Amino acid sequence: RAHLALEVRADAVHLGFRSLTPATLRAEFGGLPALGLSTHADADDRVRGADYRFFGPVRETPSKPAGSPARRPATGFDGLRAACAASDVPVLALGGMRPEDVATALDAGAHGVAVLSGIVGASRPNAAVAEYLAAFDAVAFEA
Repeated sequence: RAHLALEVRADAVHLGFRSLTPATLRAEFGGLPALGLSTHADADDRVRGADYRFFGPVRETPSKPAGSPARRPATGFDGLRAACAASDVPVLALGGMRPEDVATALDAGAHGVAVLSGIVGASRPNAAVAEYLAAFDAVAFEA
């Protein structure tokens, strides 16, 4: 909620695919912090005014099971690559991202990955976080 983000002086507001567009919020509220937006392949026009974009799902994700109104078909890494190439804002890969996907997502042009189920659904969330961080370290080390 943008008005709450302003009230608490949040660093960013992240908008879901059913939210108002970043351009609409900027026109309504003016000096907003960073604005991000969750998108899918068919939502590119909604990105105007955003500072970053979550794109997905790249893979099927347990957080959006069959029958969920928010479920979208997975785009795969080719869809991610196309979204990154067409985007004028940083893109973060979303949806079913595993530690072993980090290098592939970055190679596709993503600036990072967003993770929910891979950590929240893990039996040892702290160990899961360490695996993701190690995957980023491995890519940074190779660069």
